[in-house]
Amino acid sequence: MYAALCMDKDAKCSFVPLFSEAEINKYTVMWQPLKKAICSTDEIDKNAVFRDSTLAGRIWDPVLDAVKAKKIYFAPDGIFQMLGIENFEYGPMQGVSAVRLSSTAELTH
Repeated sequence: MYAALCMDKDAKCSFVPLFSEAEINKYTVMWQPLKKAICSTDEIDKNAVFRDSTLAGRIWDPVLDAVKAKKIYFAPDGIFQMLGIENFEYGPMQGVSAVRLSSTAELTH
C-alpha cells in the first residue's frame, strides 16, 4: 500500500491512502507501465510522466487535502524513490514547495 502519513503544523496526524501496489504497477503512461516509462532513456517518455496530471493528482490531491501547507516534506518509498514526484507539472502544486528527504528522521534534527 502506498500512503502518506501527514502531520499539520498543530501536530495532527492523518493516514492518507494513495495506491495499492497492484494499482501503481498497472498504471500506464503512453501505453507502457509507469516503471518502464520512468526508467526509459527516451526523453519523450520521461516528459510524459512528469506531465501526467492524472498521476500527479492521484499522488498530491489527497496530501494537499490533508495538509494545508506551503511547504511539504516527504520521504519517498518504493517506486516513488525513482519518480521525482516533487517535479510534476501540476497546477494545484503551484506555490507549494515539496522537499524530498532521505528519511523522515531528518525532521527531528
